[in-house]
Amino acid sequence: MIPVQESRERHQLFAPPRSALTMEGAPSVFRPRLIRRLGGYGVAGLFLVFLGVGLAIALLGLAGTVGPWRDGMRENNHPSTFLGALAFGSVFLLVTLRMLQLVLAGQNNQSLFEEKPKSRKQPWLLDHPWKPEMKPDYSGEAGGSVLGRIAFLGLIGLFNIAWSAPGLFFKAILVVFDLFALLIVYDSFQKIVQTLRHVQPSVRWATLPAFLGGELQATLLLQRALHVRGPVRATLRCVQDEEGPPDPESGISQIQAFVIYEQTREIPSGSEKLREVPLIFDIPKDLPGTRLQRREATYWQVALEIPLLGPDFEAVFLAPVYAPRG
Repeated sequence: MIPVQESRERHQLFAPPRSALTMEGAPSVFRPRLIRRLGGYGVAGLFLVFLGVGLAIALLGLAGTVGPWRDGMRENNHPSTFLGALAFGSVFLLVTLRMLQLVLAGQNNQSLFEEKPKSRKQPWLLDHPWKPEMKPDYSGEAGGSVLGRIAFLGLIGLFNIAWSAPGLFFKAILVVFDLFALLIVYDSFQKIVQTLRHVQPSVRWATLPAFLGGELQATLLLQRALHVRGPVRATLRCVQDEEGPPDPESGISQIQAFVIYEQTREIPSGSEKLREVPLIFDIPKDLPGTRLQRREATYWQVALEIPLLGPDFEAVFLAPVYAPRG
């Protein structure tokens, strides 16, 4: 009997909102006619201004660092001024591009959803491009994830300039940000190691879809067998995106993800190499089903942790759990 742990304690999940994730089959967000597509947003002008400001500051710093204008520009300014401008402008530009990528991904998803016919009897067929065998969740966000990580680490690097400021309060804040940066670096290292191991996981759904009050059955498939050091930890969780208060400066409200239910099982791995992991979860019937095609989405995920020598293997899969028909 596999031990089961359940929790309904609500806690935040640090993940991008579903409405901003690129769906399979959606066109590239930075495709041609970008300016025209931005016209449908009230924040289009704001993004363009931010991109222009970031580019102008970065070019100013670059001109004062290298090139034919360097010596003339340095006559009345210290060289570090231009290095700082180059760093600040580059980070500002990266952060704005990441925000723009999230907005455009949401627009692409909405256009795909509006083009499809609606079906109340089988909403899962139109809610997401479900397949019997699927790759990990967020796998389509590789480029955006790298862009976001670089932008965030660059921003933390700029914050560390304040170490020279007097007072312990600012230093304490910087320590917190630096700890976040270390977590991102470690997570990035884990992803690189996982890629080098050529694991390339996928999940094969035996129940597609699964319904509230029933079972979710699947099999984790690993392209390369793994030598494991303990039981596999599998977690089924229900997540809700919720809109927070608007930002006082931009007036844009942010979406945050919250886990409202978790069910964790530890699956014995045996002594041989691990290549497949059977997954079975009992789904409570008093929780909401998946609804992806809206700004405040509700969705289910299966998160897996496999203990290995070195960084553990981790993967997350979007799970097809829906409310019963009728």
